[in-house]
Amino acid sequence: MKEHNDEVIKKYKKSIFIDLFVSFVPMSTVIFCTHVFTNMFGYFGRFIMFGILLLLMVFYLMSDIVFSNQSIGKRIYKIKVVNAMQNTKITFYFVVYRRILEAFYNPLFGKSFFEKCMEIDRKTGTIIVVKKWLYRN
Repeated sequence: MKEHNDEVIKKYKKSIFIDLFVSFVPMSTVIFCTHVFTNMFGYFGRFIMFGILLLLMVFYLMSDIVFSNQSIGKRIYKIKVVNAMQNTKITFYFVVYRRILEAFYNPLFGKSFFEKCMEIDRKTGTIIVVKKWLYRN
């Protein structure tokens, strides 16, 4: 069982890197381009950039919901977030709460990655599992 946990944790760590890259690279681009849009469109350019930035942040928080409890990184590494007690899909609230914890209480920094992952799992009542593909004949 320990090997399975190590495999899931490694996949989860890699998926967080991908999710952060997919979300924060466009966000930082928008932030850096705000000056250009302000010069081109005046104050309306700031509203455009704020709207785009807001949409990107919502996408980051909702990516697990949009992709059926699998963000882009989790989908690539074939893992998903499920309810720890029933092994079922998690609710909207816990998806957003988990994403906020992943962003601000980031398991990539600070104490051991495994401990922070377990803390996020405990706080949200969720767990990361390997997605099992069912094949039909």
